[in-house]
Amino acid sequence: AIKAKATETETSCFFAGVSFMYSWQKNDLEVTALAMKAITMFDHNDALLPKIINWLLVRREGNYWVSTKDTALVVFSFAEYLDRTGEMASDYEYTISVNQKEIMQGKINPRTIMEGGYSVRIPATGIIPGKNVITLTKSAGGRLYLSLALSYFNYEKVITPEAKNITITRSHEVIAKVRDEKGNVVKEERRALAQGVNSGDEIEVTLTVEAKDTLEYIMIEDYIPAGCEIVDRDSVNSWYSHKEFRDEKAVFFITKYYYHGSKKTIQYRLRAEIPGKFEILPARAESMYFPEVRANTASSRVTILERRP
Repeated sequence: AIKAKATETETSCFFAGVSFMYSWQKNDLEVTALAMKAITMFDHNDALLPKIINWLLVRREGNYWVSTKDTALVVFSFAEYLDRTGEMASDYEYTISVNQKEIMQGKINPRTIMEGGYSVRIPATGIIPGKNVITLTKSAGGRLYLSLALSYFNYEKVITPEAKNITITRSHEVIAKVRDEKGNVVKEERRALAQGVNSGDEIEVTLTVEAKDTLEYIMIEDYIPAGCEIVDRDSVNSWYSHKEFRDEKAVFFITKYYYHGSKKTIQYRLRAEIPGKFEILPARAESMYFPEVRANTASSRVTILERRP
């Protein structure tokens, strides 16, 4: 019954608390820690446990979790897990190979287990076109935790949208300001960016974000096209936690995203300045800690025309 309430991704798992009269009563940390302890007592080899541990570790703030109460519950759950699994007494050797070439080896025992994690970078020269095989070999005597991350560049001229556990779409509209005889703006007319834009016109950017699950620490990056500048650089926040307008992109940070049956939007404006034809890189939404939460929009183009007198 407890496991049926889990919110699970490829590398993480948590249990959402339930709020009553006030939102601050909802504490996912405490609920997840207690659920972990219950699952550990029932079956310490349950496949959810490493994912729960990963979720809890990401939420650690230095050497504690939010409050003394939260910290105590997490530590008690971890102690129960370590006691039942016997991981602190691990004693094994391991090797990691890529395409049958050894790239790392080591030994974990009670003396080295507290040294922290080990990492290795595989250069591009170690990767072959097509299928690559990563082989992990370990002797008996404990558990070994392994995570993989892949970074690459896309050289395609047209980039298609992708979405995994979160979606993001982007639209552009050219804003033409209609003025009266005194030069006052009386209305704004909108049209599609595909028709081109005159130097000096404003472009409204709309980013639409949606995720069915509760997510934390999301970063949204929207690269602006060359030839344009961001119009407003104020520090007023909206439903997101923070925003930064830089020379090459607009960045928005979301501490916690709740899905309430509707999509959320972010809007800001650019001003077209330098005439020419420019590429617009995709906007991206991604978790800052869990790589399986990510999405990007399609790439696009904009033509900025010289404004005629």
